[in-house]
Parts: sequence; structure tokens; C-alpha cells
Amino acid sequence: MKLSILSQCATFFLLSIVAFAEVSQESSPQQITDLLSVTPHSGEGSLIYTDETSKETITFGIDTGIYALGLVLKSEWLPEPYKNDLSNYSVIQITFGTVKSKLDGKVPQFGVFTLLAPEFPKETVAFLLPEAGKSKTSKTPQVRGLFMSPRTLLSQSEKDKVETTLFGNSGGVTLTPVGQVKKIAIQGKDNKTYFNAQTVKLDFQMQMSTPFSNEKKSLSGSISFPVYAPSGKTAESLAMKLGNSLEGVTTAPKLRNSPERTVTGSKSNSLSD
Repeated sequence: MKLSILSQCATFFLLSIVAFAEVSQESSPQQITDLLSVTPHSGEGSLIYTDETSKETITFGIDTGIYALGLVLKSEWLPEPYKNDLSNYSVIQITFGTVKSKLDGKVPQFGVFTLLAPEFPKETVAFLLPEAGKSKTSKTPQVRGLFMSPRTLLSQSEKDKVETTLFGNSGGVTLTPVGQVKKIAIQGKDNKTYFNAQTVKLDFQMQMSTPFSNEKKSLSGSISFPVYAPSGKTAESLAMKLGNSLEGVTTAPKLRNSPERTVTGSKSNSLSD
């Protein structure tokens, strides 16, 4: 079950990034990893997912096939009512998943987190889960998210998946930009699409639960991964089409699978052009 389906049960916007993969009429939408190659920089580090009786260590990287990738969206690219609710926010959408070759019957995506801030951070910033009753107009950096174990089997019932998918209810994450911004080119059918890529370090200290069961867990640890921001009209048009659809797959244009490659480097930590 896609996490984008589960997100409809939440009180916040969660946009699946799978729509950036190649889409054809003959097959279902593929993972973002079919477009942006998973490298050692598509997820490094580990998270600890634990409760009173169990502890699961989730190691990111090539050996496990577990990745994290982020995408920056502008609030005006989102559908109503999110366009108004998130007005003037920079929206950083993060997806956790496992590459196809390592799935072995498990769910392809197991985590989605949305970070909200007035602009993409140029230095370390804490994103906290919003407090109950807090004004929607507050521009304090916030995080929303849902998570399940990457060991969850695709064959499990929908009911079991819903009951073991936990939502963040306290704590948050700290984001730190790492290194320089780089521009990458993705080869499309007729032209290239450009994105600015910024590696970030994300530290988790989050308590999670769900209204659908009594399960409660904590998520902690630190991972590093790339976040991509559209660069130029072609990439912005693609991101806008994606942002205007919760599923996105019906409006995203075809892109040919190709490894990411660095075009230029920048001394700036800004993802904007």
C-alpha cells in the first residue's frame, strides 16, 4: 500500500515523490530511484525504531538498499486548501524507501516526512511537530510525518498496515545543510531537466503513535541524504504538476531513466537559483 494512500487519513499534506519516476501506460508508476540513481549519498547513517519491548536498527545505504530522498516545493504549487494553509512556506518533502533489488516482498516506501519553513535552511534548524491548537499562521519551522517498519511485508492486510503506520506526535527533527549545492541534469525524452541538489543531515528525536491502534514507538538517529530543488522552467513545471496532484502520476511527463550527474558546483548553501 502506498504511503500516499495512508496520508489521506492524516490532518496534514503528505505528497508522494514516486511521481518523478518514469510513467508508462503499460506499467504502474515506478519509484523515484528509477529517475535519480541511488548512490552512497542517497542515504547514509541509521535510525532506531523502538518501543518498550523491541528495537529495530534501520541502516541506510547501498548495502541495505534503503534510501532517503527529498524534494523542495513552493506552497503556490500545491492544491487547495494546502496552498492557503502553507502560504509562503518552503515545503521539503522527504521519502524513505527500499530499492527494488532489495525489497524481497517488503513495502517499497516506509516513511514520508514534510518539513515546513519560510525558506530552505542555510544553517542548522530545528523542525518541531506542531502543538495542538497552535495557529496555522505561525511560521515556526514544523515537521509532520508517518512511518512504518521497512520490514513490513507488502502481503500484509491493509488493516495491519494502517495499524502499524505511526504518526509523529511529539519531538521533531534537526536539519543541517552539508557541503555545497550542486546542479544535476536528468535526461528527458527531448531535453534535460535541471535540479539543484543539497546534501542534508537530519537528526531524529520523535515520538510516534496512531489513532488506529495502541502502538507507540520512538524514532531516533541521524541520516544524510540529498534534497533536490527544481532549477529552471522545465523542472518547475514538472514540480508544479506534481504538487497540484496528490498522486501526481497522471500529470508527470515521461523522463528516461538515467544516472544523476553533476553539472556545476556552487559555493552557496542556497537551493534557489
